[in-house]
Amino acid sequence: MAQDPIERRYDKALVALAGGVIGLVILGIAAWIWAALASPASSEPALASARFAGFSRPVGGERALHWTVGKRAVGLEKIAEFDVPTGPEAMVTLPDGRLLVTCRLAKVVAVLDPARGRVTRQVPVEGRPLAICLTRDGTRAWVTLEDQSQVVVLDVETMRMVAHAETGRAPEAMAAHPESEVVAIANWGSRDLTVLDGGKAEVLGTVPLPSSPRGGVVHPQKPFVTVSITGSDRLAKVNWRKLQVEDELVVGRGPRHMVQAADGDTLYVALNSPPTIAKVDRPGGRVRATCYLSKGRAGTILLGPNERDLFVANVRASAVTVIDTAAMSESVTAEADLSPDGLALSADGRRLYVAHRNTAVVHEYAVTYERAMGDAASSE
Repeated sequence: MAQDPIERRYDKALVALAGGVIGLVILGIAAWIWAALASPASSEPALASARFAGFSRPVGGERALHWTVGKRAVGLEKIAEFDVPTGPEAMVTLPDGRLLVTCRLAKVVAVLDPARGRVTRQVPVEGRPLAICLTRDGTRAWVTLEDQSQVVVLDVETMRMVAHAETGRAPEAMAAHPESEVVAIANWGSRDLTVLDGGKAEVLGTVPLPSSPRGGVVHPQKPFVTVSITGSDRLAKVNWRKLQVEDELVVGRGPRHMVQAADGDTLYVALNSPPTIAKVDRPGGRVRATCYLSKGRAGTILLGPNERDLFVANVRASAVTVIDTAAMSESVTAEADLSPDGLALSADGRRLYVAHRNTAVVHEYAVTYERAMGDAASSE
């Protein structure tokens, strides 16, 4: 049956209307995607919670990604200087944005509040504090006393000592299990690793090492501590349940400080000779890539929350360098004037704090980011 002309015009009108609605929807989606890609870094929400300082532990069954994922650091600008007690060495960022700073020569742990621009508290300890780490979601601070062969545990809220334990001689570095199951301490003087119960601060055992250790990380899922053996060219894989060295991995001469990706399978290791950062595939047991440092030699290294940026304190060149871990090349270098060593990031990744050992100064740098799309990046 032939369609009436009025019906045909009506049908055409409906088709045109539907096409217009679909077009508007497509334009809206395109505009939203364009706005998301072109939005400036300053429009990102400031994240106050420390659980967003990286790939966080599951919250409600899901992992929350940091806003810097998919971006990379492209600039460092010194914006503030803070006076601290003498000899700042290592730092950690608390959930509320304050910093705990081990001041080795002054024999105190300082509480630095960048928002107020000053140290708000000094906690005396019975020895020279060196390494520091946090457990129990940031409520416990573990501090090694290098001249006392001891570690003390501070309650962050009260800053009072709640536990202590014996270590080997000259505890140099410390690493904690993400769930606080164990804390491992690399002892430079006695050439061994002390394994502590993360809840009770009791010694579980001591593991002899082939030479002096300088750094270490605890795997987030497996019962292993990977330790850098500075007087060699390798890392030691220590089973903390069995309390024994199970394997070794050759990475390059003089491994020092070490950090790991969130999954625990990628390591970044600072090497002494030549001054290099090695990117290591832990399960595959091989060095995947290296980056030669154009300035100085790496002291402390710190992996950014996006796992794209590796911040390096160049202790012999008075500089701070950022390495692009995707390309394993230097992307930013900022002059630091003094003797940079300890590093810490604010929870939102916008501020880098640099402690200068043998001085009484901590510097604050503003970190700027650029969106990374493969090898090309569009400036924000």
